[in-house]
Amino acid sequence: MDLGPAVARRDAAPVRGTPRTIEIVGPPGAGKTSLLSLLAARRPGLRAVGHWRRLEFLPDFVRESVAILPLCAAQCRARRPLGRRDLERLVRLQASRRIAARWRRQGDLVVMDQGPVYTLATLRPGACGPGADGRLEAWWDRTAREWAGLLDLVIVLEADDGILLQRIFGRDKPHRLKSIVEADRLDWLTALRQSLERTVDRFGGPGGVAVIRFDTGREDLSRIADRVGAEIDRG
Repeated sequence: MDLGPAVARRDAAPVRGTPRTIEIVGPPGAGKTSLLSLLAARRPGLRAVGHWRRLEFLPDFVRESVAILPLCAAQCRARRPLGRRDLERLVRLQASRRIAARWRRQGDLVVMDQGPVYTLATLRPGACGPGADGRLEAWWDRTAREWAGLLDLVIVLEADDGILLQRIFGRDKPHRLKSIVEADRLDWLTALRQSLERTVDRFGGPGGVAVIRFDTGREDLSRIADRVGAEIDRG
């Protein structure tokens, strides 16, 4: 799937000011939420989105929940029904795109943690099983193209496995990795990384969305925030 045409349509569209739509992606423990908080503290007007569970977004989520019903019905007919978590991801992807597009038109700077790239990576067609007629795979491709026409920049954060695990288990925040037996934890991180890389590559190919990468195990988050801020200002 070539996402370049979607990006070209976005760049050709007139917008007020120079809005930017940015996503921070990476495995758990890489520092996504911390970087988002730093950027928000330095830029009071920034719309920092760490999650979409807000009452103000309810109308968008209700609308997209109804819109997704035909796809859910097709999956059931194909005897490949989607689980609750996958359904939540599908709705969130559509509703959040509507919200982010609205903010972009208003000229806002939007930075997301676990936005479309991360969500699409955890909802790859091969992982959750497209229906017999390929509807889920077609939905995945269409949604990726729509988001590619909205995203300006993807920030990829990484760190070594040992550092990630130390951070995850050193905080009170719940995470599914904590429930996985120790022998399988590295395999889980590897599988997530591979899916993230494939999805980032789809967005950041020739003519695609800009991608910058940082190793938070080697570089301080404050310095990373400085470099991201400079990147935003250049835009």
